[in-house]
Amino acid sequence: MLAASISSAGARGIETRGAYCNDSYFNSDGAGITGCINLAVHFGNDTAGVGIVGATPEQKHGSKKDPLASLGRITGWYGREFDIGKIHYAVDGRIGIEGGAADDVAIAEHDFFHSLFGVGSKKLTSTKDTTVIGGLSGWARRDYLLNDPGAWAVELTPFMHAALGNDAIEGGGGLLLELQPPDQTKGLALLTPLNGAYAPTFGGDGIGIFADARGVARETLYAAHANHFIAEAGVIAQTTLWNVVVLGASASCTTEPYNGVGKADCKATLQLGGRF
Repeated sequence: MLAASISSAGARGIETRGAYCNDSYFNSDGAGITGCINLAVHFGNDTAGVGIVGATPEQKHGSKKDPLASLGRITGWYGREFDIGKIHYAVDGRIGIEGGAADDVAIAEHDFFHSLFGVGSKKLTSTKDTTVIGGLSGWARRDYLLNDPGAWAVELTPFMHAALGNDAIEGGGGLLLELQPPDQTKGLALLTPLNGAYAPTFGGDGIGIFADARGVARETLYAAHANHFIAEAGVIAQTTLWNVVVLGASASCTTEPYNGVGKADCKATLQLGGRF
């Protein structure tokens, strides 16, 4: 799984963000979440958004058959960020649908973008039942400046995250090492599991590397095949042009997300946004 971002509160009035992720950049490893679209707006300390995420058995590996069924989620979020002392927090609620109608949308998105990349996939069939999903999620972070103020900031950020709902029950944490220009007042985005359970939020400019580990008690995207421990590592970068246009990119790989043919799940995410 890739992940949705977490960050410090925005310094400007309104910021929008669209993000697209896919594993086709890695020659379709056929493991776990294969595509996503997130659209979000950040205003003050609040974030609202909607996202589509799909998990599909894209291909067989050797003589094994991928046990993962095609399953999609469409989720809406509303969240708020706040500070207590030197620790930054966020809490969000989510509601949406999984399977059935969500599968139809996720498969259409999957096939459209794969056609752009010239990557084929076997015919996918949506599930028959549509399930209402919902829950609460949150994270906390603490930034430690590792060099003198006024220069490019080198920071070490420990973070924790958790999701509770009928779609996902999981929790984890990790470390982010970030390098940011001296004029930045917001920390880099952190990547949490990109499974529809976490609201997309926003971060400042810079580059960073991160590592994360999480325990999974329930994950309906992977059904009964879900592994109960997943580790992840990756890179993230963001730049702002003309103080308005935001460009971002990230890439990460997890350990085997479910008991099946995929030994890892690698994905890249591209982001385009604006600040107003």
